[in-house]
Amino acid sequence: MKIKNILLAIIIGSFIIGCTNNFEEINENPNNPASSDPNYIFTHVVKERAGEYGVFINYNYIYVQRWVMQTTAVYGNSTMPPYELFDQYRIKLLWEYMYSNILSNCTMLERFTADKEEMVNKHQIARIWKVFSMYFVTDLWGDAPYSEAWGLLDGYSPAAIEPKYDTQEEIYTEMLSVLADAVTKFDKTKESYIYDQIFDGDIDLWIKFANSLRLRLAVRSGNESVVNEIITANNLMSSHDESAMFQYLESQNWWNPYYGIHLNSMNKQQPELTGTSVIKISELMVRQLVGTNDPRIKIYAQPIETDNKTIRGVPNLMNSNKKENQAMQMGVFSTSYIGKYFTRNPSLTKPLLSYAEVCFLRAEAAFRGWTSEDAQTWYEKGVKAAMEMYD
Repeated sequence: MKIKNILLAIIIGSFIIGCTNNFEEINENPNNPASSDPNYIFTHVVKERAGEYGVFINYNYIYVQRWVMQTTAVYGNSTMPPYELFDQYRIKLLWEYMYSNILSNCTMLERFTADKEEMVNKHQIARIWKVFSMYFVTDLWGDAPYSEAWGLLDGYSPAAIEPKYDTQEEIYTEMLSVLADAVTKFDKTKESYIYDQIFDGDIDLWIKFANSLRLRLAVRSGNESVVNEIITANNLMSSHDESAMFQYLESQNWWNPYYGIHLNSMNKQQPELTGTSVIKISELMVRQLVGTNDPRIKIYAQPIETDNKTIRGVPNLMNSNKKENQAMQMGVFSTSYIGKYFTRNPSLTKPLLSYAEVCFLRAEAAFRGWTSEDAQTWYEKGVKAAMEMYD
């Protein structure tokens, strides 16, 4: 009996030792890794934020643009999306997508590159890109979790479950501070990301992008002192070649979302025609372009398909449930779609922050009397740069 008990004890002991030898490995959470390759995370957050894939395709390209009256649905928007379909459920999905996908990955990228001398440039770019992502959130929703957000990356805590909402003013103040700090900490002797879809690893251009983004945020928030500081330093984008652009690719997973919308609604019998669910140009946009003799109207809008020369926009708030659209002869073939430049080009180059915008920001600051620069000069430079973007 004693021999049996001894053997049983040895077997049980061996089993316990075997279980505890790789205990930590077994209990690692694959959804929250302790380390990762920053290059992969960076490629992901740039693709998702700049390319606006995922929920962005429907929410930004189809809904939000109609709110700002650039585009519209075939029969107007009053009883069409975004006014009915862009409901609380879809708004919640966009919120969650920004926090759980883009911003949480930006935060992980910050952490994986922090306190590593060889990754100092990767760390600063991660901080800049997080600001570029976060300002989108606060501009849409106002007050939002920021200082206590993404706490679940550190484990469970009450604050991590319910982070406080910072005011938009606090968020803007912190974002401006992060950008100012980041540009001082680059080291051009150290490496950057292997695959940089924005500036191909050019540190000088990342610094100019951060300064130009800071100018955008400072003008937008009315921060005169910061605007003065930035323009006095004058290390901003100085030509279209320095603009922050995102290059879509021919691959389906990377192509321009407008192109995907076009393919999904293409008239299979007559492929040269545009499908009915493709976005229309708004009447407001057409009036603005025509009224100022803006040559970009041929880029932004297609002629109607009945005569191939007239450009006609759709009133944004036209009620599709009434006969008003029939009386105004607003139909699929009698109004203009957005330009083929956007819908027929899978590898479109998209501006994220352009030199033209920097010119307009400087013009606005001068017009408000915040700087001693000449508003008219910068305004005309901005117009010229905006035209050059489309040749």
